[in-house]
Amino acid sequence: MTLIVAIPAQGGFVLAADTQETVPQWNDDTGEFEDYRVTVQKIEPRKMGACSVAIAGSGNSNLIESFVPLLQREADNAGVSSVGEFVVTAERVLREFYSVDVALCPDSNKSLEMFFAVAAPQKRECGAWQQRNVRLCPVSKPQLIGWGHALYTTILDRLAVGATSLSQSLLTAIHVLSLAEQTSNYVRGPMSVAVVKANGIWMEREEYIKGVAERMRLFEEYSNLLLLACADTEVYCTNLKLFMEKLAGAVVSLHEQQIDAVLEDIWKRGPDKANEALSKIPPGLLVERGPDGKPKARHDVDGIEYMCKIVNEAIAKGKQMEEEGEGSPEDENKGE
Repeated sequence: MTLIVAIPAQGGFVLAADTQETVPQWNDDTGEFEDYRVTVQKIEPRKMGACSVAIAGSGNSNLIESFVPLLQREADNAGVSSVGEFVVTAERVLREFYSVDVALCPDSNKSLEMFFAVAAPQKRECGAWQQRNVRLCPVSKPQLIGWGHALYTTILDRLAVGATSLSQSLLTAIHVLSLAEQTSNYVRGPMSVAVVKANGIWMEREEYIKGVAERMRLFEEYSNLLLLACADTEVYCTNLKLFMEKLAGAVVSLHEQQIDAVLEDIWKRGPDKANEALSKIPPGLLVERGPDGKPKARHDVDGIEYMCKIVNEAIAKGKQMEEEGEGSPEDENKGE
């Protein structure tokens, strides 16, 4: 089994999956088939026509693996360049695939579920769909396929409500998979996570995914403390206020440390290797070079507000200089 998460967000989609697959193998000693867990790459973007396509599937692995190259050939032959053209091509291939490959498959379990994510750079558009038999249904809300325990669906729905950006949808997907890995024998990492935007599909690095999972675990501990303290009517309001002030200080300090860690990672890898779908640091973050030559973030100011203030002050100063310069020696020379 496996678990796959698809989340729509402003500006794109997030597609994530674990990389464990349960494979039945014959055991000569017991005379029975036994399940063996192997690691596979569940999400692998590939070029189909003029589009970038990522497919994640759950079910009969042999059928899924045979479907992908078939779709690849048909999309290339059709020269697919838009999400609309991709959907038409994929549904046609699915009809043929079910009538031939699935029908002739000797396996007793012929089930398959797939998510499709497409980026069409030429048209500056992207899309994601869940396969339902031979149709592709748009992913309009967070969805799970595979080992979709009710607990994981509940966590996904709760977090997705507050996920207001593509980056927070990424955090949500990783947290759900991390939780599933901790509570199920059928879900195992390393995780495979893709960010889908109109200009392409990016795979997140394994090191970053592990870091996010740990980050979410730490902040979940703080949120649990806050939940209990706020709901406990035996706690004085004055004590609750003091507790929240201390908690806020601890959370902000941890947040600053994590931003510094991401910034240092970007600095070590260099701007070329750090070219990713998401910036992963606050927009307009002010960065200074420390005594050791490493970048140091300014956490005491909002970078965008600070730069706007500097620009506005420069504009005001420029206007003032123009007004004062009406009687300057330079203007007198121009008159001569």
